[in-house]
Amino acid sequence: QTELLNSLLDSQDAALDDLPPVERAERFARMAKNLAPIIHASVSLKKLQGQLKKISAGSNIQCC
Repeated sequence: QTELLNSLLDSQDAALDDLPPVERAERFARMAKNLAPIIHASVSLKKLQGQLKKISAGSNIQCC
């Protein structure tokens, strides 16, 4: 997931290089706004996986 986000950011950086500073900042802000839910979901998933591992460690259920 991190590699995918980094790849997206790298490709956007290259596309932004030739833009005026104001337009570059506006596009970066929009991109950050669009990525925020994806990053939040990724962090939430990691936390959930950690909780499931703790639960399964105390029982016979195998997880992940």
